[in-house]
Amino acid sequence: MSDLTLRDEVRAGNPVSAEPSASPIVSHRHTATWVCVAAFTGLNLALSLHALTGRSIWLDEADSWYVSAQHIPKLISYAGWQGNMELYDAVLHFVISIFGSSAFALRAPSAVFGAAAIPVVFLIGRHIGGARCGLVASALSSVSLPLILWSEYARAYSMGTLLACGSVLAFLKAVESPTTRNFVIWTVVSAALTYTLTLGLFVLAAQLGSLVFLNPRLVPWRKVLASSVAIALFDVPLTYVVIRDGTGQIAWIPPASLDEIRSIVDYLLGAVNPRVSLAEVAMGALCLGGLAVGVWALVRYGRSRVSWRLILILCWLVVPVLIGTFVSLTSQPLLYDRYFLTSVPAAVLLSAFVLSRFPVVIAVALAAAIFAGQLVGLPSMYARTIGNFQAAASYIFTHDRSGDCITFEIQANEFTYEYFLTQWGHGHAITSTPRWTYPSIATTTDVGTLGDELQATEHQNGRQILVRAQGCGRVWLVVWGTLVGSDRNVRSRLESAYGPPLARNYDGVTVDLFRH
Repeated sequence: MSDLTLRDEVRAGNPVSAEPSASPIVSHRHTATWVCVAAFTGLNLALSLHALTGRSIWLDEADSWYVSAQHIPKLISYAGWQGNMELYDAVLHFVISIFGSSAFALRAPSAVFGAAAIPVVFLIGRHIGGARCGLVASALSSVSLPLILWSEYARAYSMGTLLACGSVLAFLKAVESPTTRNFVIWTVVSAALTYTLTLGLFVLAAQLGSLVFLNPRLVPWRKVLASSVAIALFDVPLTYVVIRDGTGQIAWIPPASLDEIRSIVDYLLGAVNPRVSLAEVAMGALCLGGLAVGVWALVRYGRSRVSWRLILILCWLVVPVLIGTFVSLTSQPLLYDRYFLTSVPAAVLLSAFVLSRFPVVIAVALAAAIFAGQLVGLPSMYARTIGNFQAAASYIFTHDRSGDCITFEIQANEFTYEYFLTQWGHGHAITSTPRWTYPSIATTTDVGTLGDELQATEHQNGRQILVRAQGCGRVWLVVWGTLVGSDRNVRSRLESAYGPPLARNYDGVTVDLFRH
C-alpha cells in the first residue's frame, strides 16, 4: 500500500490492518446491521406492493405490455424500433410468459427491482462513510416517495435505478481496487443500465467526470479506458437506433422551464407533490451540507480517495441534471422528472453522509423526522392517478353496439384498450407459435378501428371524413388529456357528421360517443 493510499484510508476512518477483527462483538454488530438493511428492504417492498393494482393500467404500461408480450423474433424487432427499455422489456416478456398479464404480474417486477436497490444503496453508503451512513441511506431510500411511486408501475425506471446504483458501486470498487474482475462487473452492469434506460448514459458521464477530482496517480486509466470502450461497443446498436429515429418518441416533452426543473428537484429530494414538505426542506438542507463537506474535503485532503468518494456522489446527483438541461436548451427537451429517478439515491446518500457525521442522538432524531415525513406523504402518493383507462374501457364494453367504430388520439391508447380486451377474455397476448396474434378490437359486437382512416385524411376535406364515418353506426373517441392539433379537427368533423357527443370523463380519460 502506497503512503498516499494509506493516508487516504486513515483519513476515511477505515481500519488499516489487513485482517478485520473477528471478535464476537463485531460479528454481532455486523449481523444486526444486515438485519436492519433486510428490514428496510422488506418495508420498501411492502410499501411498493401495497395497492399495486389499485390504479388502472395506463398507456405507457400498455406499451410495455404490448412490446413484451411479443414472441422473441417480434420482441427483437420492436427493440430495434424503441431504442429504450429493451432489457426491461425482455425481462417482462418472460414474466408474462410464466405469470400472465394481470396488473399485478406486470407491476410486481418493478417493486422487486426497487426493493433490491435498498441493500445496494447501503453498500455504497458504507463504502463512502461507514456502516452508519449506509444504514441511514437504506432507511431513507426505503421510504423515498419517487422510488416507491415508480416501483408500482410496469415501466423500467425502478430497474434502471437499481442498475444505476449497481454501476456506481462497481465503479467505486473498480477504481479503488482495479482488478480485471471489478472492471468487468462495472462494464456489464453499466451496459445493462444503458439498455434499460438510455439516459443512464448521463450517470456514466457523472462517474467518469468525477475522476477529474481524483489524483491521477490513483486512477487506473488503462482499465477505465478499456472498460469505457467496451461499454461504447456494447451500445453501438443502441446508438444506431437513437440516431436513426431521432427524437420523435420524446417530441412530446415540453420545453425546458423553471417548473420542470422544480419538479426534478422535488423528485431528487424525495417528493412527488408540488407542495413543499418539511422532509423535502430537510433533505435539501442536508444535500447543501453535503456539497459544503465535499468542497471542504477537496480543500483539506486534495484529490484523495476520501474527497473523491463524496465528489462522486455529488456528480451522480448534479451532472445528469446539468447535461439534461444543456441538451434541453440547445436541441431536444429532456427535462422530465422521472427521467432523473436514477439520481434520487445520490441525494439520499449525500444526506445520509452528513447525518452520519452528527452525534448519534441528533442523527437518529433528524433521520427519524425525515422518515416519518415521507411516510406521511404516502397516502397522497397512493391517491395519484394518471387516468382511469380501466373504467373507460369498461364503459365502452358495456355500452357498445353492432356496427360501432372506435378511434384513439394516439396509438398507445389503442394498446391500453387492447390490454383490457385480453384481460376480459377477448384476445390472447401470447400464442403457441412465434407469431403475434393481434388482439381483436371487438367485444360481443362488431367494433372496428376508425383511427387510421381519420388521421390519414385529416388534411383533406371534411366530406371524406363524413363518408367514412357514415359507415359506422356510432363512433367512440377515446382521449387521454387534452386534444391538440389534428385531433381537434377529427373531433370537429365527427361533430359535423354526428352532432355533439355524449362525453364521460374518467380521471383524465375522456370517452366521447358520437351518434346520430
